[in-house]
Amino acid sequence: MKIIKDSQQIISSPDLLAFSEELQELKSNTPKEKQDEIQFKRMIVFNRFLGILGLLLCAFPQNSTMGTVFTIISILCLSLYQFSSWTIIAHHWSHRAYQEYGYLSAEFARGKYRFLQWFDCIVPEAWHYEHDLLHHYHLGELHGEIKEYQSNIGDPDLAQEQAWWLQNWQVPYLIKVLIILLGSMFWKIIYYAPNTLNSLLNHQQKTKITLYSWALWHPLRRRFWEIMFQAWLPYLILRYVLVPLPFLWISIVAWQQVLFCLVFAELISNIHTFLVIVPNHTGKDLYRFESKINGKADFYVRQIIGSCNYPTNHSVMDFLYGYLNYQIEHHVWPELTLGQYRRIQPKLKALCEKYHLPYVQESLTQRVIKTIEILTTKPSEL
Repeated sequence: MKIIKDSQQIISSPDLLAFSEELQELKSNTPKEKQDEIQFKRMIVFNRFLGILGLLLCAFPQNSTMGTVFTIISILCLSLYQFSSWTIIAHHWSHRAYQEYGYLSAEFARGKYRFLQWFDCIVPEAWHYEHDLLHHYHLGELHGEIKEYQSNIGDPDLAQEQAWWLQNWQVPYLIKVLIILLGSMFWKIIYYAPNTLNSLLNHQQKTKITLYSWALWHPLRRRFWEIMFQAWLPYLILRYVLVPLPFLWISIVAWQQVLFCLVFAELISNIHTFLVIVPNHTGKDLYRFESKINGKADFYVRQIIGSCNYPTNHSVMDFLYGYLNYQIEHHVWPELTLGQYRRIQPKLKALCEKYHLPYVQESLTQRVIKTIEILTTKPSEL
């Protein structure tokens, strides 16, 4: 595991300053374009199309081969709808990538718009606080002992810290891999939703309840019910009760098929998001930090050496990666549009090579293997 105190351990002060200045110049020379707004609007339309098509195909009679094919297409459409709603629409809208075009971060999925713009088990305000603020501006910061963990200090999404129980569990390796696979099917509702909301509630209520605290999971404690009523229950009722309900007017079988498709789409979407999100910052070749960010230049370097990219510049794969294949660029400049990623990525990579800074870009398969290694190996052996 690569652990350093600050970026000056791998780049000298003069080079750090020069690198920072060139980064800012690079950003200035890669402005947003009108085409970026058009692309985002098309993404929103395509996202909604996937959701509507998926629901319509759910109820198609399954007493034929074509019915089975439609069911499979329905599940894939619903899964991609849920995946892209989070990784492409919510992610970039929340980060103010399209603020200039009227997509206001402060209003995104708030109040009644939560049902229209991004209704998930993740509470939008909690996601903004935990992800946009804590994760981005404390990337790779270690908390030390897990007992000392506080949701407002350090990176709340460090896989090697959150998976301490699995790393130290004395079971065969294949059992650990199976647990990771099963966990990935439910990770959003059992990890991401409670972790993001708990982080926000800790901030608001001045508490220090951790993800693994009994105070979060005990049904007699307040925090459990706050998460239940704000995150879990509204989502489960809408998705698995209210959405399938109209299909009862068609038949019981149609209702059952819709419920079946929604459940399987959720599982596939969860696996999909786990596979592209978690490896972005996980691996022994990525750096971790023992101190807080010290200025803008240090911030830039940490985002680069603490993140990794997947293969880029392919429209279909960019969508299937949720544009998280441009994670380095996104972390350096969180407000970039989808179009800016593609224009700026080769230039940033070349700039890192010029200053001999690690710029990690590998296939998803390679990153998943490195992620599994982190999640299954004792910290002392990494």
